Amino acid sequence: MTAHIRPGIRGSVIAASVLAMGLGLAGCAGATTAPHGGDKPSDEPTATVAGCTEAAGIDAVVMAQLAGEPTDDGMLAVAAAYAAAGDALHGGPAEAHDAAHAAADAITQAVEDGAGPAVFEDPAYVQAATALGEFVFEDCDFESLAVTAQDFEFLGLPDEIAAGTAVVQLTNKGENPHVIEISRIPDAATAVEDVIADPGAAMEGGLIEMVAGGAFTEPGTQGYLTVELTPGRYLVTCMMPDSENVPHAMHGMYRELTVA
Repeated sequence: MTAHIRPGIRGSVIAASVLAMGLGLAGCAGATTAPHGGDKPSDEPTATVAGCTEAAGIDAVVMAQLAGEPTDDGMLAVAAAYAAAGDALHGGPAEAHDAAHAAADAITQAVEDGAGPAVFEDPAYVQAATALGEFVFEDCDFESLAVTAQDFEFLGLPDEIAAGTAVVQLTNKGENPHVIEISRIPDAATAVEDVIADPGAAMEGGLIEMVAGGAFTEPGTQGYLTVELTPGRYLVTCMMPDSENVPHAMHGMYRELTVA
């Protein structure tokens, strides 16, 4: 048994988090578990509804295209997902529309310049991605989860949520960078303690199946992650390593989540 993150597992987690790299918004959100769209007027602009759908799918594209070593083709696929969200938002909220296209343009330009994944730390991209993430969390009719990350625990995460699209806002109040990963536990007999004892082996052995990872946050910042969840049992973890390369989950930063 090893307490270290296996390179392939860690690479997948960090690559899946690039969408939210450095997403910093001032202020802290309280713990909520309610759809933001519940009090919206019935005449919600069609562009907003379509834009929400496209924007909500970007994290899945990141997972599919950038898990592992990012490639130019993978980055361009992410840029295309941003552009599709921007196109769908035409006629909707101008800030979200502009942010989606700004993120797409930044990634495309980085590929043309040979800058690679460094773009995900570029202030122009970060600002655009932050604005779009905030739009999805605040204005789209999805389940919203305001979660606080401390050293080393998640606060505000419910024990159970309804199936469907969920948007996580992760506020980092700790002194270390944190990230949030959501993995499905396919076998009801699997003990969470066995997974946490060696997360890398658990993933490689099929005890857990990673569904989404993102919302990378430095101390004092916020990040966002959108994920489609089907009914079942899930494990929410922070797999960022400490100074000795031990994942934060092994310090207790994990929660079990039921999706009904």
